[in-house]
Amino acid sequence: MNNAKNILIMLLVAVIPIFSPAQLIDKNACAAIFAEKYVAAEFPIPAKKEWHWFRRAVTPERPEHAWIAEPGIIESDVFKGNGVAFSMSIGSANLSDKKEQKGSMADLIISAKKNAYLTKKNKTSIEEGKNFDLIMKSEVAAKLVEEDVFMLSVFDSATVGLAKSGNPTHMRLRAISSSVDSTYECIPKIEYLKILN
Repeated sequence: MNNAKNILIMLLVAVIPIFSPAQLIDKNACAAIFAEKYVAAEFPIPAKKEWHWFRRAVTPERPEHAWIAEPGIIESDVFKGNGVAFSMSIGSANLSDKKEQKGSMADLIISAKKNAYLTKKNKTSIEEGKNFDLIMKSEVAAKLVEEDVFMLSVFDSATVGLAKSGNPTHMRLRAISSSVDSTYECIPKIEYLKILN
């Protein structure tokens, strides 16, 4: 009996850290919004006071933190993007000239790069040119709306039009981070807002 009790205690000690409250993201807080003049995604984030970025050794091959919103459809239980995404990211493969930073989520939002891009591999120089234009001209903004939720939005008409192309029904939201508690994927149904005059 004592052996069974000891095994149960060891299992609980091993499993509880995996499901600790700090690591749980409420994926129901994910939201996707289409309005006449903008497209937005709401990302849940851990309510932590301090974020770190530009840490050299953590993620040399990709951004340390990235939040990516991709409109699309669900077909046979599989998400298919419409070919465009908008994102906010920070960190770089070339960190030799960057100093490690830390601060609040609001500080991270100010420091991060925000843009839209085509998700499909570009086979021609014309497509590459279109992608470069989209990256450079898209108007993407981010704002902390609650302690544990921030909104990523697209405002320029060209990118809004691309995001709405193909009549998407869902949006895949991906959060990529150097910490496990901040990495997730969710696919909320798009809410269409009508603004009354």
